[in-house]
Amino acid sequence: MSIPVVLLMSQNSIRILLLMVACLGLACLLQAEIRAIWVLPWSTNTPQKIDKFIADAACARQTDIMIEVRYRSDALYQTNRTPDPYPNPEPPSYILNGSDFDPLAYALEEAHKNNLRLHAWIVVFNATPTDSLRIRQNYIYTQHPDWITYNSKNKRQRSTSQFGLFVDPGIPQVQDYLLNVIGDIVCGYPELDGVHLDYIRYPEADLGYHPISVQRYQEEAAHSSMSFNQWRQLQVTSFVQRTRDLLDTLAPNIILSAAVMADYANAINLYAQDWLDWLKRGYIDYAFPMAYSLDIGEFDRQLRQMEAMHLNDRIVVGLRAWKNGNKSLLPGKDNSSYNINELAARIEKVRSKGFGGISLFSYDGLSIDRALDVLADMSYTDQTVARLDNKLLRSTASELYSAGEDIRVVGVNHGYLLYPKVRESGTWILELRDASLNTIYTRESFYHQGVSSDHWNGVLSDGKLIAPGLYAVSLHHGQDRFEILTPVTFEELSN
Repeated sequence: MSIPVVLLMSQNSIRILLLMVACLGLACLLQAEIRAIWVLPWSTNTPQKIDKFIADAACARQTDIMIEVRYRSDALYQTNRTPDPYPNPEPPSYILNGSDFDPLAYALEEAHKNNLRLHAWIVVFNATPTDSLRIRQNYIYTQHPDWITYNSKNKRQRSTSQFGLFVDPGIPQVQDYLLNVIGDIVCGYPELDGVHLDYIRYPEADLGYHPISVQRYQEEAAHSSMSFNQWRQLQVTSFVQRTRDLLDTLAPNIILSAAVMADYANAINLYAQDWLDWLKRGYIDYAFPMAYSLDIGEFDRQLRQMEAMHLNDRIVVGLRAWKNGNKSLLPGKDNSSYNINELAARIEKVRSKGFGGISLFSYDGLSIDRALDVLADMSYTDQTVARLDNKLLRSTASELYSAGEDIRVVGVNHGYLLYPKVRESGTWILELRDASLNTIYTRESFYHQGVSSDHWNGVLSDGKLIAPGLYAVSLHHGQDRFEILTPVTFEELSN
């Protein structure tokens, strides 16, 4: 067998080649399933960061990215970019660190180059961050303190510990102001694929009692049995409807979606967020229920509740893709039971019920230890499309699309986790090769069809620990000696 030319390239060159091939392969994928990922603004405030998450999302076979362009009444985009009739006074976000960089314009261009849809993620009624210093610098807080909502005891909202301060949806001027912001974004960036509304709700059941709102409720409900919470629901729904009407005028083909509370009963009773009504009335194209509970029983209950709505194709289930304390999602990194394996299992469960897609929150959690790469190989392969990524050499060109064995390696405590992907269940032989294609380690294991998990202590056939670097892996099954060499990097293990 001849030595693969690729193996003679530098490690960096191999990575670049694989990235190019993987991204070109994405252009061939036609998927009904929405594969979305939320990206926080700290990952979009420089061109280099945007380049990275776009490349990562494309190679992980995602279809949609939601980038946060309005964080807390501030702009991670250029306001008043065109002479549109929607005045927008909001200042550049502090997250931009004083630069004039336009994350939205740059991300749009790069996303479309990589066949990704881009949605402008807009935080709506939540107007301030939780940090007290940032609140004092916040536009809404300084220019319109009279818009901050009240509780049932006629006290202005003061607690910022969980969500920050909210403006009151029941104030007409609040809604008009926010519609101008959305109108300015859509007019300024006609290439947008979607607008994604977040915090499109009240912060809790005991808020929304601004004096203006109370007076309006008393007037409008004087001759009806409407409860105050029902009136609150009408205010949020009215804003969603007005947003839909605005987009239908400015950009009829744009996708309107909303991040919503996964428990529908809590959504309407606590947060006045009747997202089922929005779907039925066509005010939004997709709902993204945030099913983030660590409790699998609660997660299953929420899925059953969503199924009962009979709108599965318009529901994109949001899944938890982070650990507290910025910890890695990879197995073996801590003692937590929630890791990449649990996330992959939830993805499969969502798919089995025929929902419109999956959205991952967030890129920032998945970027730690490149967990998104591992998840992509576990959950975002496409059996109907030939994939060329991660393949160095195939001995027979006619069999190019028939095999598909693959493997990923992740360093953990006391060794490595191997994630082989094989076409059928059975006993497989794994051969590890050095740069000269000499076999330095052989392992025989039973692997199930699809992606399996296997732990290896890193000790080679000669008893030595494997040195960090780039190697090639071959997987055989039975008498099948068809050879697929996969480039694999073994990282140095931490003590």
